[in-house]
Amino acid sequence: MLAFGARMITLSSRSFWTDEGYSFWFASQTLHTLWTEVPLYETHPPFYYTLLKGWMALAGSSEVALRMPSVIASLATVVLLACSGKILRAGRLGDQAGVLAAFLYALNKGSIEYAQQARPYALETFAAAAMTLSSVALVLALQRCRKTSFWRDRSVRTSACFLALTGALTLWLHNTAMFVVFGVWSGLLMTVVLDSEKRAKRAAVIAVCGCAAFLLWTPYLPFLLYQSRNVASHFWLQLHWQELPGAWSLATGGKWAFAPMFLLALLGLGKIARHRFSLAVHLMCVLLVPFTVVVTISYLLRPIFMDRLFAWMGPQVVALTAVGVFVVLKRPASRIAAVVLIVVLSVAQVVKFYRHPSEDWRALVSTIAAGAMPGDIVIVDPNEAQPALDYYARNQAWFPPTLIVPAPFPALRMDRPYPAGNLGVPGPTDADRPLIGDACAAHRRVWLVRRGPELYDPDGVVRSEILRYKRPVRSFSADKGTTVELFE
Repeated sequence: MLAFGARMITLSSRSFWTDEGYSFWFASQTLHTLWTEVPLYETHPPFYYTLLKGWMALAGSSEVALRMPSVIASLATVVLLACSGKILRAGRLGDQAGVLAAFLYALNKGSIEYAQQARPYALETFAAAAMTLSSVALVLALQRCRKTSFWRDRSVRTSACFLALTGALTLWLHNTAMFVVFGVWSGLLMTVVLDSEKRAKRAAVIAVCGCAAFLLWTPYLPFLLYQSRNVASHFWLQLHWQELPGAWSLATGGKWAFAPMFLLALLGLGKIARHRFSLAVHLMCVLLVPFTVVVTISYLLRPIFMDRLFAWMGPQVVALTAVGVFVVLKRPASRIAAVVLIVVLSVAQVVKFYRHPSEDWRALVSTIAAGAMPGDIVIVDPNEAQPALDYYARNQAWFPPTLIVPAPFPALRMDRPYPAGNLGVPGPTDADRPLIGDACAAHRRVWLVRRGPELYDPDGVVRSEILRYKRPVRSFSADKGTTVELFE
């Protein structure tokens, strides 16, 4: 109930941001379009949007309805943590650590934030947590097994099957999830190297699981390779080394609780290493390998680093923190003090999140609808802003006609730059000036909606062309990167 309540606060009051508008747009497409055309320009697999499409058919398309799958996935992660001790047969302390991990994750700011978004991150986090838990269960089952063939052991078979399925599910939820899966299997191979018994047979089990997960994911591989060529040459991110700690503070639920949680997680990992060194190395690989790969690619090839790519690490870090509390801190008073400190800092971070406004497309569209007059037109620059705008405009009694520059989303294969790496979102050029000029000449007033002009329209093509015909009257900002201006 605590986890559910924490994720419902501001769920309906918070506006969709741009990417959530994308989620609605993709989920509104036909299944044929979603699985044959959308992967050619959307940088995430269609699996999440397919689930969302089915959910929309049952629950509707309100903000709460579209976000509810993420809430459910986040709650499922809390339950998974609570049951992790029993699943691993870790004894009384393991059961207690699992319950504590679930309690801390229920109040984790990162988990709450992505539970309130109609995006795949909460579901990816659940899948990655289940995959990690399955991998740990497999390592322990292989170490405990005394049968001549591992496949005769029920625990090995069960863990291996769940590992393959959750690995495939993780891959289908995000393009960078391949690095998460690579980290898990790197850790599994390290256990083969470090544990001397039956290395060949253990490696075979791990290889079979990996091949099964890969085969379940291979239908998407051609699309990923196609998209990767464009991302390698055009992508909107810039990497600053100061951003790197953000991945770890996101996992701990914010920078305020970072120090005590990270320290306890390290102590918990050290305690595991003293008893099962190979398992500790495996867990280190799970967390460090994906982070290292993403940072390396970002520095050497093309920046792809964003802290939200590491939201999946939250359950693992919280679980290690709980191990640190119960295994390292021996006195009950010390445990209580540590938990109280973490809870206070986590709750403060969550309250700050509740008070922090999101990109407010709802208010932006309402502003236009409230002030619009017959004869107005809305010009949208670039078409990335169209899905979120259309989502809220559809609920207005009347909304002016819109002109999408350079073309409605998705604008494919146009002879112009695609500065963000999204093959459906080109930037405007001087070739669009006649189109903009005709719209200005034919309408008395113009509402200009812009998002990320420094990326998509650094020369100000759209606005400068409007200024040739109209003068600015007033403006409204949905956030620092999204604005609407009225010209007449």
